[in-house]
Amino acid sequence: MALLEEENFDPRTVNRTMRFAIADDLEVALLPRLLRALQEKAPGVRLVMRDADYHAIDRILQLGDAEVVLAALMPELQLREPSHILYEESFVALFDRKQIAPSAPMRLDEYLATPQLLISPRGEITGMLEPQLQELGRTRNVIATLARFSTLPLVLKETPILCNVPSTTAHFLANHFDLAISALPFDSPRFNIGIAWQHVLNQDPFTRWFTSLVSELMMLLRHESQGRKASAQAR
Repeated sequence: MALLEEENFDPRTVNRTMRFAIADDLEVALLPRLLRALQEKAPGVRLVMRDADYHAIDRILQLGDAEVVLAALMPELQLREPSHILYEESFVALFDRKQIAPSAPMRLDEYLATPQLLISPRGEITGMLEPQLQELGRTRNVIATLARFSTLPLVLKETPILCNVPSTTAHFLANHFDLAISALPFDSPRFNIGIAWQHVLNQDPFTRWFTSLVSELMMLLRHESQGRKASAQAR
């Protein structure tokens, strides 16, 4: 019966509001495509965007702040709400070659000497890279933290500075703002990007369709970023 209902589901007939929480870096890359897709496929849907704190995915869903969340899925958090891993992610360095011109590949001493930005909605001054650097007995030069990714390209275009960014978003920003990317001169931590939703909506046809749409668009963005990475390496 559920399969039959899903086959007959037409998103064009839906009139509802979807509360969608998303990590800030993913929002930058995904939102334009998602809005275009909804206008085309489900014009009666209103999208309410919320910030997604990956530390609190269960809380966001259980309190009803959002029905669906797209963010990093950390295994140690042991989510109780249903979720699905989309792909594995890692960090790269993003910068403007008119502001800084590191060697290729970037050397560790060069990387550590370059002023850096940290994106931290919580206002933290350390991030996921610190454990790797601590193992090397080194520290990086973080001179400022930003709350959101939306201002990052503007800062990089005007400042001799770099920022460590998840690779999918980094390639999107590099392509749209004429920025440069370098692999990190040490092993980047790896983490999963995934989608989670309220368990009470497990059998809801629209939620199933929406999560599939978001997953499809994110995998397309990931594929494109990997293609740009391969092209850059070939050059």
